[in-house]
Amino acid sequence: MLKRIAVVSVLLVAILSFTACTGGSALPSVEEILEKTNQAMEGVTSLSCDIEMDMYMLATTGTEDVQEMDEVNAELALSGTMDVENRQMQMEVDLGYDYADLLSSSTESSISMDMGMALYMLDGWAYIMIDSPMTGEIWEKYEVPEETIQQQEELMGESLDPAGMQALLTEISQVTVESTENINGVDCYVLHITLDENKLWQKIEQEAQALGEEMPEDADVEALLEVVQGISIKQWIAKDTYHIMAFQMGLDIELSAEDMGYAEGMDAVKIDASFDALFYDYNQPVDIVLPEGAENAIDASSMYGDYTYSMTLADEANSEAFDVDMALWDAMYEQDVYELTPGGTVGPGYSSSVYLIDGITQLDVAPYLYSYLEAIYTLDEYGWVIAAEAVPGGKWDGLTYTEEYGWVE
Repeated sequence: MLKRIAVVSVLLVAILSFTACTGGSALPSVEEILEKTNQAMEGVTSLSCDIEMDMYMLATTGTEDVQEMDEVNAELALSGTMDVENRQMQMEVDLGYDYADLLSSSTESSISMDMGMALYMLDGWAYIMIDSPMTGEIWEKYEVPEETIQQQEELMGESLDPAGMQALLTEISQVTVESTENINGVDCYVLHITLDENKLWQKIEQEAQALGEEMPEDADVEALLEVVQGISIKQWIAKDTYHIMAFQMGLDIELSAEDMGYAEGMDAVKIDASFDALFYDYNQPVDIVLPEGAENAIDASSMYGDYTYSMTLADEANSEAFDVDMALWDAMYEQDVYELTPGGTVGPGYSSSVYLIDGITQLDVAPYLYSYLEAIYTLDEYGWVIAAEAVPGGKWDGLTYTEEYGWVE
């Protein structure tokens, strides 16, 4: 129920954080600071950053006593280094997430999860790690073709260059020089950024038209105005180098569910969020070393990156196994289920024998399967495939399924 609002909020944070990277006694003018900042950022070859984000969301019912309905708490901590000149990057992320259905007394209606993630780009390869209670630590890698890298760089150069960021900043907001302050031992100018909701809405419409897309019928400018009015933004620019040293955003809003077009029974959604970023080590030498787990990462090049790759029979079978995982997650989410009886099976065709933790109630999986299955997949208590057996004479006959690598020839 909160999914759409959460996505909009995260996207808005992302847009504003990108915008941040553009830009006492008598203070220089805003125009002078922004111009020099753009010039300084154009010459950046490397930098590091630490980012923290906290988000709290609470949905209330439309009843007379305004009961609390759903509650979400999320915390994210990110640290990373980018070597722009040599196309290298490392990023480590810790994510904590808590969801509670406050109208339900069942503990199954609450979710609490801590995850770790990592992304490394090195020597034309991308390494991705996910560490969760359900999967443990899993590393995958895929080769990024030179052509793909060039296309991405061209796209970034067209849309996210410093000049473009300055233009966007001035198009959608008003910027004032507030004061001076020391951040991490660096004397900085403090900029206060006030979004102009009408200009922002016009910009969103222009971008949609440029992409040949229509604004959603339920899009509501009034809801956007409420969001914008609840946003506070600051930016710290180094006096000597004009590099961006810090960015801070606060979000404090309450949205009417009716105005936003959300489900009947919800009255309002309150969101409190903070986003803090520190930038440092500009243009310093970078030495990125892969962690031990990344060196043994599963090569997933067939599924990502180079789409001209010719998939093997094992690759096609693993794609089917992945679809089974996604179908189970969709089925569990939609039916408000969080744990299963281990040993349930799915396939062949669209058949399934999956039960809830009580061992009696069956989980309806068939509507979420998008392809005819060629194997019998066995599941653990969280809906993950842990074993599979090909149907004799079927498409995957002759392949073997391993828990570590999936289907292999």
